Amino acid sequence: MAIHEYSNKSIIVVACGLIMFGLMTTGSVQALTLDNPSYVLDPINITAYLNSDGTTSISLRARVINIGSEPISSIDIRIDSLDITLVKSTINGQTMDSSLSVMDKHTMITIYNQKELAVNDSVWISAELVSNDLQFSFENIVDIDYQSASLVFYMKPHTFISNFTFTAILPSHAILMQESVIPLFPRSNNNFTDGTNMGFSWFVQELYPGQERVFIVRYQMFIPEQATVQSDILTSSFFMMIGAIIGIAIAMSGPRVLSKIRQQGSMNYVGLTTEEGAILRVIEQHDGKFTQKELYRQLNISESKLSLILSGLEEREIIKRVRKGRQNTIYVVK
Repeated sequence: MAIHEYSNKSIIVVACGLIMFGLMTTGSVQALTLDNPSYVLDPINITAYLNSDGTTSISLRARVINIGSEPISSIDIRIDSLDITLVKSTINGQTMDSSLSVMDKHTMITIYNQKELAVNDSVWISAELVSNDLQFSFENIVDIDYQSASLVFYMKPHTFISNFTFTAILPSHAILMQESVIPLFPRSNNNFTDGTNMGFSWFVQELYPGQERVFIVRYQMFIPEQATVQSDILTSSFFMMIGAIIGIAIAMSGPRVLSKIRQQGSMNYVGLTTEEGAILRVIEQHDGKFTQKELYRQLNISESKLSLILSGLEEREIIKRVRKGRQNTIYVVK
């Protein structure tokens, strides 16, 4: 099916605020370090297919170039997910053995090369994965006929990468979240659709070891079973009666009642969740200023979810993130 360019004018693309990704290779038993990487990735392409059941299918393809001093016998892929399945992995198109190691807050996937990668040589690797914890669903308060969700793809490579492309494909007939001021972060380089699925692509020319990138997509899907029209006469009469009572109350009480109703209607939307409150309390305990790195260490949540929550707080102007060096400092807006 042909893919046609999707007009930027038909979507909201505003900057906002996690799969954590890094590749490490081993030759003998020597571990990769940030100061002395043994390879580079050029290019690397990752596509995330957002499934309607909340899972995320990930397709990864990259060229690994050995720039170290020893042959490479295995390739480790670090992903910020604790609930992930490896479907298939290949090197130069040939299926290879692999293993999974679940760490504290990430999973390490190791692909074993049958033939060591010689110095100055290169191979193409690919991996097909399914993650159950990269998307976060929540109830759409504005319109109950829609189910809202967010994908947070976070990466922090351990080696130099070049020509990196990340693509997110929304579920069938899904659209960007209409209520969100910032449905995409950052601004995508390319938007497209085939009439059924919308897609967004980002391109990063270079990314050095330890640098971070996060890509956030907030979308919504229509839920037919939640939009069933009530045809029962008694039910319709009940709602008509409630509407009449509210109308009389507004007419009698004037603009103050209408203003109060509007405030109450938006209170849940702008109110704090338990996790948001916990984050703000930690920041307040440090005089309203705290680094995102230290915040992650104190809280028992993944970096991807923390980034999503902070983006929501920043969108509502409750906090402000300021980049200092290689880390963000978070300030509570007074």
